[in-house]
Amino acid sequence: MKLPKTVREEIVRLVEERADQHSYMSRSRTENREFMQALTNDPSIGGRLSDFMPKERIRIYIKDSILNAYAKQKNYGRERPDYEKLLTNHFRETVSLIESTGGALTPTLVCLSHSGQYMVAKVGSFLKWETAVKHVVEYLVKTNHLGGTTPIRKLIILQGDHESSNSAQRRAMIDALKIIDFEVLFA
Repeated sequence: MKLPKTVREEIVRLVEERADQHSYMSRSRTENREFMQALTNDPSIGGRLSDFMPKERIRIYIKDSILNAYAKQKNYGRERPDYEKLLTNHFRETVSLIESTGGALTPTLVCLSHSGQYMVAKVGSFLKWETAVKHVVEYLVKTNHLGGTTPIRKLIILQGDHESSNSAQRRAMIDALKIIDFEVLFA
């Protein structure tokens, strides 16, 4: 049975309202998984959806159809930094963007510094930093380490949700990523 438009609109409104109350955008994956389970068990959300879909699809529907759209809507409102300027300031030399892939919200950036140093950076969030690392590594594998001719600086640029972290958490992340030869910038 198809979900009627009025029912969908009411469920989206309730989920977005609860996501705001929960501070969904600044919570950990574990906290958000528990939040999604609570939405699934809520009679006015999951219970209502169970009239139109199998119970095993409800959590997936809430995540993929409602919360992903909610997160994108919240992210599009954020101002994006000038990544060339950010990298130029960080490295204290002119950095030029060669390529940007992966979309406007969280691009993968390939840059070249004035001194000839290549860098690959992925924009991501504090809570999902490991995804940004994974994307840099995947990009380097896909491009054969940019042809394999020169050393490449690897970094992640974390934006948005890092304000909810404290300086000890940020320092621990920086130190941990140094072990695998990654740098971290907070935008």
